[in-house]
Amino acid sequence: MDELEQRLEQEVTRGVVGSGVLPGVLGEIGMGAPPEPCERRVLRAAARVACRYWMSAIVHVTGGGLFGIQAIEDCADEGLSADRVILGHLDEHMDRPPRADLVGTGATIALDTWGSEVKLALTSRRTGRSPSRSP
Repeated sequence: MDELEQRLEQEVTRGVVGSGVLPGVLGEIGMGAPPEPCERRVLRAAARVACRYWMSAIVHVTGGGLFGIQAIEDCADEGLSADRVILGHLDEHMDRPPRADLVGTGATIALDTWGSEVKLALTSRRTGRSPSRSP
């Protein structure tokens, strides 16, 4: 068990930052597009701990899910089944076709950034700059 995995396990068994508050899920685990090696190490450690304690892992999938399959595979390699992986922010690029490859994996697909387009529009009005979202 590596140091990161030990730290996550301590939070699961003793509470987050010594608070006594026990998490029900691990995450949100940040993943870039493409994910950095350090991000994948964190995801793999979280997947091992989540698997051990019958938890789920929430993954921040940047880029509209471009590397979602890789995240699911990384979790599966560590024993965490796809039905316990939640891929967040897949609605960041509603102008692109839905990711049918992700839907078929059994992972939960989270469309959880609704309303951010309103914030972007209001910000652009206030600043005079055109709105933009993450790639």
